[in-house]
Amino acid sequence: MRKGFLLMFAPLFLLIVAGANSRAVARVRALQERDEQPSERRVLRVPGKRRRHIGSEYGRRGRGIRSAFRRAGKGAGRGGKRFGQNLARGRPLRAGKELGKGMGRFGKYTGKGVGRTAKRVLRP
Repeated sequence: MRKGFLLMFAPLFLLIVAGANSRAVARVRALQERDEQPSERRVLRVPGKRRRHIGSEYGRRGRGIRSAFRRAGKGAGRGGKRFGQNLARGRPLRAGKELGKGMGRFGKYTGKGVGRTAKRVLRP
């Protein structure tokens, strides 16, 4: 039964593979012919590297107000967590350092969020 099945579908499989191969060869030839044609400006085509169009019609550029405040809270939370962990292990100096890092990130991202909010509120 298996041999009969294999003998029936083997030629069909070979036809499919040959057709796919001929399409690939035709595409390569078309690309080569296109490259051989003289043009006044040569452009290096790199797959996956396209120019990004950034403008108001494509959405907000960069991070928004919400994400700035969210990152501020996360920074403060991480600093407090590391502060507690280090105090529990008997390392008060390292605990203070970690708390300071967290508060620094809190201030950084809070400032960004406030700046973006003010920009939006005071827009003419």
